[in-house]
Amino acid sequence: MDYDVLIRNGLVADGSGMPAYQADVGIAGGRIVAIGKVDGRAGEVVDATGQVVAPGFIDPHTHYDAQLFWDPLATPTSWHGFTSVLMTNCGFGIAPLKPEHRDYIRRMLAKVEAMPLASLEQGVPWSWQSYGEYLQALDRGLGVNVMSLAPHSTIRYHVMGDDARKRPAAAEEIQAMAGVVAECMDAGAFGFSSSYGPVHFDGDGLPVPSRWADGDEIIALARVLKPFRRGVVCFIPKEVPLVGADDMRYMARLSTESGRPVLWNLLLHSWNAPDHWRQVLDWTRSQFRGGARVHPLALCERFDLSFSLRGGIFGDMPAWKDFFETSRPRAEKLARLRMPEVRAALQADLDDPTPRVFSKRMQDVFVDAVTHERNRPWLGKNVVEIGRAQGKSPLDAMLDLALDEELGTEFRIVGFQNGDEDALRAMIADPHVVVGGSDGGAHVAFICQTAYSSHLLGYWVRDKHALSLEAAVRRLTFEPALLLGMRDRGLVREGLAADLVVFDPDRVAAGARENRRDLPGNATRIVRPAVGYRATLVNGEVVLRDGEATGRLPGRVLRGSS
Repeated sequence: MDYDVLIRNGLVADGSGMPAYQADVGIAGGRIVAIGKVDGRAGEVVDATGQVVAPGFIDPHTHYDAQLFWDPLATPTSWHGFTSVLMTNCGFGIAPLKPEHRDYIRRMLAKVEAMPLASLEQGVPWSWQSYGEYLQALDRGLGVNVMSLAPHSTIRYHVMGDDARKRPAAAEEIQAMAGVVAECMDAGAFGFSSSYGPVHFDGDGLPVPSRWADGDEIIALARVLKPFRRGVVCFIPKEVPLVGADDMRYMARLSTESGRPVLWNLLLHSWNAPDHWRQVLDWTRSQFRGGARVHPLALCERFDLSFSLRGGIFGDMPAWKDFFETSRPRAEKLARLRMPEVRAALQADLDDPTPRVFSKRMQDVFVDAVTHERNRPWLGKNVVEIGRAQGKSPLDAMLDLALDEELGTEFRIVGFQNGDEDALRAMIADPHVVVGGSDGGAHVAFICQTAYSSHLLGYWVRDKHALSLEAAVRRLTFEPALLLGMRDRGLVREGLAADLVVFDPDRVAAGARENRRDLPGNATRIVRPAVGYRATLVNGEVVLRDGEATGRLPGRVLRGSS
């Protein structure tokens, strides 16, 4: 038999969790057609000696809805072995879309998901109105397979206009929204997404449309999935990261009334309540026993946050939100940051014991980059150390340094979340947890969590022996495929789609963070290169070989209706 691609002599970790085994894999017509000792001619051979052959990884939480138009490989996600991504999470998407709503949606995404506004304006064609038209516009020359959700905030604004961010919906408006969710499902959506996230604000600083919905509205929209008998509800509860019992009960209702699993974002270790994650997992087990499938999504690595004082940060702390999320000119911001009363208000927020997204541990705030040579001695030091050296409070030390550089100083909160490694080890081993939460395509100037597959395989499997190779591959492949209803992906099996990744288990790792100015509008993002990947195949074609793009773009928009 002739093959399009033949992967020779690899260690096949097939995604099931069963022991890995030595085999060749033959591919033809975009499908896996032979596994074992495979003879025959091949148009392309991948030598996998000493390498692992696994199903392509599946990322269940991304925001590549816009980026794919200028970056069809969905980088840096695809560098790290991912062949399929689920996007349109948190209720934020770019369809359906009336022409007169484009500006609002662009500004909302620029604020809530920190996508550069210039990139959204210059890199996206904005040529559609319906959800189906958007998927058709996207389904041309992709380097990954793409799944999309029906986005609540976008749909709410589509139906209610500007009232969507002012009030609860009337019964007829909820009915209209339900009709749009059904249209999205008919067009191929893989489910429905929404958010009550406390830090989700639109371009004008108002809560995003979904946060104005009462609980019954979101339940009604989730119920739309029930007759389709497919799809997942992706949700951000009100009390993240310290999710409460009311949140858990509500998400259980979302699952039981929709008949679908709920995937919520994001289970984290927080220094504000270091044992809270254990309570959440106890609640999760209880909900499963009661018939509700409520899966927490959890990153497998420490979550650092980069920021500067140029833009809005810590939006759930009143004084910080009031100062940084207003459109004051830079000169006015600089002047106000010198005012004792402004600093006192910012300090009062840090002193307030009310739990916030930021733990307020100033010893975790480090200087990451400076613009003046005279400030280089502070690189790598935290603001407590700097304040001690200067005889100042940590806040004054941070503000004075930023003022000296006209707000150009870059800071990083190390262990912003997931600072406790023992907690992480327990979370990624829990069977109710889905490993993921990269936010790929969003917050590109502040975070880069898209390398979590490489971290899981390199750090947790090879270095720490916290998981077996087979268990880790299953977490990245079969488990998200099963949850999302992907019938022909997630396993190395004859007849299934040939989405595969070949990597060196002794070398696989995430590289250091890099800043790249490669977005439309000359915008900057953070990326992390991948180490140790021999080849990545999408629908039977090699799209990356030894870390380099081949130019092939065989990915497509997957439709849940097919």
